[in-house]
Amino acid sequence: MYKIFKCFLFIPIAVLFQQTSFAQEQKNEIDLLVDAMCVCITSDVAAEQGPDSEEVETCFEDVMGKKMDEMDQMFADSSKTEQENEDYFQSEILPEMLTKVTSTCPEVITYFMQAAQEEANQQADSLRNSYELGIQLSEAGSYDAAIREFDKALVIERSKELYNFRGVAKVKKGDYYAALSDFDRALEIDPTFSLTLANMGFAKLQIGDFNNAIADLTKALDIDSLNSKAYNNLGLAYIYTEQYDLAQKALDISIEQDSTSLDAWNNRGYNFMTQELYENSIVDFRKALSIDSTYINANFNLGFSYENLQFYEKALEYYTKSVKYLDTNPNIYNRRGLVHHELENNEAAIKDFKKAFELDSTELTYLANVAYIHSYIEDYESAIEVYDELLSISPDNLDILYQKAIAEYDNQDYKNALVDFSETLNIEKTNPEIYDYRARTHFKLENYEEAIDDYTKSIEIYNADPVVFKERGESYLKLGQTEKACTDFKKAKALDSEDVDDLIAENCQDN
Repeated sequence: MYKIFKCFLFIPIAVLFQQTSFAQEQKNEIDLLVDAMCVCITSDVAAEQGPDSEEVETCFEDVMGKKMDEMDQMFADSSKTEQENEDYFQSEILPEMLTKVTSTCPEVITYFMQAAQEEANQQADSLRNSYELGIQLSEAGSYDAAIREFDKALVIERSKELYNFRGVAKVKKGDYYAALSDFDRALEIDPTFSLTLANMGFAKLQIGDFNNAIADLTKALDIDSLNSKAYNNLGLAYIYTEQYDLAQKALDISIEQDSTSLDAWNNRGYNFMTQELYENSIVDFRKALSIDSTYINANFNLGFSYENLQFYEKALEYYTKSVKYLDTNPNIYNRRGLVHHELENNEAAIKDFKKAFELDSTELTYLANVAYIHSYIEDYESAIEVYDELLSISPDNLDILYQKAIAEYDNQDYKNALVDFSETLNIEKTNPEIYDYRARTHFKLENYEEAIDDYTKSIEIYNADPVVFKERGESYLKLGQTEKACTDFKKAKALDSEDVDDLIAENCQDN
């Protein structure tokens, strides 16, 4: 019954005293219902057990002479819809009932007002508890639990702050599109809520919608310019859209507003690094590390900057620190492997490339680097084994097949090399280097006419490589076609080759 009668509290006061004419039957039912309320709602049982208790319901049934489900329908018209009956009750029945209650037993109104206030207080406590707990859980990394608490709070109050906080939890969880939906709802309530605009810009940044991220972040900063994080994210969005000068300005402001921001120092360094201004990037990355030496992004980027300046020992130092602080990122191992190779630490390089592939077996580059190092140290058998493993994973990968053929050639396995070069050329017919390699393979197998054919196809694609003219000339010599050989040697000489001087001296005095 409490659920039925607490709606009294939400009728405007001006309505309480409206007078409406009713059929005598409805007046009698209203009088009887008010009498029941006066008796049952103000009883000691109601005070102790609440108006929804079975005892109070029994009291109503005794006074009314009806069951509860009958009372719920006693003002309903079966020929009308549920909404029409509700509208009629609110506009006609309820005002009359309130007038009667007010004049007969006003303590019922007082009771419901007190009950409503208690419920409001309970809801406020529940709202505050869910709000605060949601924030705590989000900050602790329990994003699903945080979202559930914000869900509870939003049932009680749909506020821009709650939608914003739930959106932030979803962003941290990586559910960016769901987060954007929450941010949209917050902005429907307040389009000038700068915090949500900034968060929306960050979410769009994560999904690669860089131009709209810039628009949202700019709008947020127009409303509230004291937001270091928003300037940082704006700078990053400008970097991704290759607007480096604007990125520099945004990141400068971010650092001015918060000189301890690791992300801002790192991202300004990244802006320099993207433009290959490695000396400048190193300054900013080192500044970030002076604030927090364990900051993984700055350690990795510092290693990358030193690598590109060919300071390989320094690069190795910072990649090794990166592995120490984050040992589950395959790209760190891969970059360190490349530096090990530059330092001729090839066994260490192989170990790092294998670890990278172990962490991410979908990235075939890591395993291909293992094969490359084996070939580099002339362990061709091992290289071929790795290439076979790669081809078992990606059988249609022409680049891997081509690299395997080169390893077979270098291992003097010319027959298998010929097969793999030919299979590659069945599909890839525009790369002159593949024709060059197959021509050399034919030459090693003493297939000189086939070698000449492949060199000729290579020259048709690119005719400025002196080595190809020299090698085709040597093939002509093997067939006794000295005149054609000398023509090729002289073309190689014209292309600044010094390797043909002896060949010309020995074979071309009469040509």
